[in-house]
Amino acid sequence: MAFPETDVIKALIQHGFRPVYRSSAVTVLVHPEQPGLEARVGTTQSVIEREGREIYRAPHGDFDIKRALAVFSSERSRES
Repeated sequence: MAFPETDVIKALIQHGFRPVYRSSAVTVLVHPEQPGLEARVGTTQSVIEREGREIYRAPHGDFDIKRALAVFSSERSRES
């Protein structure tokens, strides 16, 4: 499913992320219930990292919130 930049941000917020930094080029979001999980939404692509390690990257045209959630859920379960 394709998302423009603002829709990517809205989708992440709906799933518990909170913006901590915004500029004209990037919005950084963190998940308060999952320390170390950070999303960067730029003008053309989004990146999700856990503890500084990239776990998901997609251009906005290919961003899939279900896939992103599945990736960081599987990462979280590996830590348990």
